[in-house]
Amino acid sequence: MHGEDISYAYGFWSLVIVNVILFAFFILSFLAPLKKREWRSMGATLAFFVALFTEMYGFPLTIYILTGILGSNYPKLNP
Repeated sequence: MHGEDISYAYGFWSLVIVNVILFAFFILSFLAPLKKREWRSMGATLAFFVALFTEMYGFPLTIYILTGILGSNYPKLNP
């Protein structure tokens, strides 16, 4: 167990772009908005998917923020 090379699945920006394009294509092809109000809610939906895939594969912001908070409150958790 000691000396294992652990690789984390962070920084796959190409995977973020591919997933966002794929989801945007399916959402826009099946649920094409017609009115201005529908475009606004579609933009919010697409923004959610961009944030979701960025958090999953790009840079895990939640982990970064929680590490800062928990690291100062619980020093034993800070490696």
